[in-house]
Amino acid sequence: MGGPKTGTSAIQAFLAKNRRKLEQDGVVYPAIENLAAAETGGVTSGNGIGVALAFQQGESQQLEAYRSYLKELKSSPAPAVLISSEHFAYAKKEHLESIKADVEATGRRLKLILYIRPQIESVISFYAQRIKRHSEVGILERFWREHERAFDYLPRITQYADVVSLENFTLRNYLRESLVEKDVISDFGSVLGIDFTSYERFSYEINPTPNAYDLALLRYLNRFKTEEHKFAISDAFMRIMAQEQQAKQKELKMWVSDVLEAKISAHYKEANEKISKNYLNNAPFAADSGKPDQFVEADRLPNLGPMIKGVAKLYLSMFNTISKQQRDIDELQRHSGIPKN
Repeated sequence: MGGPKTGTSAIQAFLAKNRRKLEQDGVVYPAIENLAAAETGGVTSGNGIGVALAFQQGESQQLEAYRSYLKELKSSPAPAVLISSEHFAYAKKEHLESIKADVEATGRRLKLILYIRPQIESVISFYAQRIKRHSEVGILERFWREHERAFDYLPRITQYADVVSLENFTLRNYLRESLVEKDVISDFGSVLGIDFTSYERFSYEINPTPNAYDLALLRYLNRFKTEEHKFAISDAFMRIMAQEQQAKQKELKMWVSDVLEAKISAHYKEANEKISKNYLNNAPFAADSGKPDQFVEADRLPNLGPMIKGVAKLYLSMFNTISKQQRDIDELQRHSGIPKN
């Protein structure tokens, strides 16, 4: 488990890509969700998204995923069956208790692994993700105020530990300096007791946070994106940006202002001290990796010139026109009975 932007996509794509090798090492990562995108390095919510949402939303597809999970627990000879999704980070206590009871009914034991990220880094990264994927146009401090409870990890951590007991609960600090080999995948392997050295890795970063210039462009585009096309447009621009950044140099990153950084640190100080004492063996949690070499405050993202704005709006117009034409073609094919190529 892990909240947004704690390496979940990287871990889950790695697990999907190495399913056979994992099984040889005694861990089954079942394909109870379609893992095709994850196996090729795409952004993924893990094989456990249906299980995580089954009790929260109860849709038939999610309940079917949950039944498949329980079936895998009963039938698999492997010592461990692993499911993962960042959506478990929002599970209520009663949901986890139901899952625990069903797991124990199969003769197994439920263990939870949770990654948390220091709030300053998490707020920045989560805000960037909202710009990239959820049409965010507001300023950073307002965003944080609207979501400040989501970054208070203590109630969640206490809840998880209460459900499974401390013996079966592992909390990891998603801070580069705290990770094994300063790498989240190696760190996750250490939790599982598996050396991932011989496993296959992706050669690129999965679901990266865009640089400040790209975020400025995406935030500008969010003013015009329709709900219908918001993910498709975001994905298209991210592919363009990834291609342009193959040979990366030092990038201008987004960061918080000194004033906002002080507010965030003070707001979570007491809770973070309890997390450090009760769950991290007094290892410091709230420290961050420090400001990037080159950064700009989130609410002072680079200004876009009129030509860049014009090209971006032209791209959006073309995208919407092509999408409409495709819908018209699909409609004609349905009525005429002409098969799709």
